Amino acid sequence: MKIAVTGGPTAGKTALVETLFLAFSDRLGVVQEAASMLFRAGLPRGTDVAHLLVQERVIYHMQKALEDLATLDKPGRVLLCDRGTLDGLAYWPGTEASYFAVIDSNIEAELARYDWVLHVDVAPPYDFQPNTLRIESAEEIIRINERLKSAWSLHPKRFVLPADAGFVHKLELATRFLDRALDGHSFEAKASCLAELSN
Repeated sequence: MKIAVTGGPTAGKTALVETLFLAFSDRLGVVQEAASMLFRAGLPRGTDVAHLLVQERVIYHMQKALEDLATLDKPGRVLLCDRGTLDGLAYWPGTEASYFAVIDSNIEAELARYDWVLHVDVAPPYDFQPNTLRIESAEEIIRINERLKSAWSLHPKRFVLPADAGFVHKLELATRFLDRALDGHSFEAKASCLAELSN
């Protein structure tokens, strides 16, 4: 089983992945976020169209390779992926069709890579300090978060942790979600499932 954990900048996605791994370390393997790894390693970063076209293509192939290697290295483990291959659509400066043309794939193939998608929603205040990894403005954070929601909207097993929940509540919901997902629950009724997990 493979679970993509997505969400806009400042949502707490990476902290959530790390905490869930500590709680379920005997059953999980973690796939780190490709973009952060690449930027820390010195991948040139720009915000113009030419840079974004190259960056997102590199990030896609790195993300895919990390997931494929984790599948080989951690047989029998559920993989918790810090972002998924469709996240690139939220940063892509062109059309959806051009993104899939560049990565030589399609929406169906990318959705099928993941059994579950957990979207950690973003809510204000956006009180973080920009750095080399987080350069987005408040307006860009909102736009990226909404584009991520749109990119993953067709996945039949997407679960959204609500924006109005604080991090501790999101963590509680994610822990219950993962506990049930690992035990094979279907989560087909998402609205009632959220209400059940919130109680």
